Amino acid sequence: HWLLDVEAANVSDSVYLNTNTMHRKLELHRLMLDSTTTFYKLLSQTCKGDSLELKLSANDFYTGLGGAVPENMGVNDVLKIKIWMRDMLDDLDHIAYKKLFESEIINRYMEQNKWNAIRDSNTLIYFERLKINEKPRGTSEKTEISFVIKSLNDYELAGTQEGKPYIYNPKDLNLLPGIHFLMANLAVGESARALLPSDQAFGSDGNTKIPGYTPILVEIEVLAILK
Repeated sequence: HWLLDVEAANVSDSVYLNTNTMHRKLELHRLMLDSTTTFYKLLSQTCKGDSLELKLSANDFYTGLGGAVPENMGVNDVLKIKIWMRDMLDDLDHIAYKKLFESEIINRYMEQNKWNAIRDSNTLIYFERLKINEKPRGTSEKTEISFVIKSLNDYELAGTQEGKPYIYNPKDLNLLPGIHFLMANLAVGESARALLPSDQAFGSDGNTKIPGYTPILVEIEVLAILK
């Protein structure tokens, strides 16, 4: 796994990409890349701490990254590329890096948003009750709930529609682990918001909407127990 910082300037000499100003590095899994590309061959000759200044066609650059040239750019456009090889990780080190990065994202989100949240020491879920009552919390019965799942930048990923609650079953293995945790800590009529770490959400693989090792937000309300 290569961890890079990249600065790229287009044919107008305008910088349009600079990971140095972002909170994360560009990550490349070398086994997933085409080893015949010019870009790959150049990177394979670098070491941790090295830097490169290149002029590459847009096609060579983007295919080397395993992607495609953006529609607003010509395949033969010559790009000015600066690359810094920040680290070269094996699989175990890469997992540790991803978990550390996720932890930093969670901490930064909580610091910026000032929730009155509790952090569960076992699951590392942050949750805050919004509607509160004194009914018994947790249930072994099927329950009507409403919920929405969002990314940390407030993009909706999934959820129930108004007037169409989800029938929660405690034995449902297809639900996110974090949903089960919340249901075990809420009574009928209560609601909460929560920040779930990836291992309580979509895990290391993610899905088509969200990458692996990515925390998510959940807003949930327990509506009624089904008789």
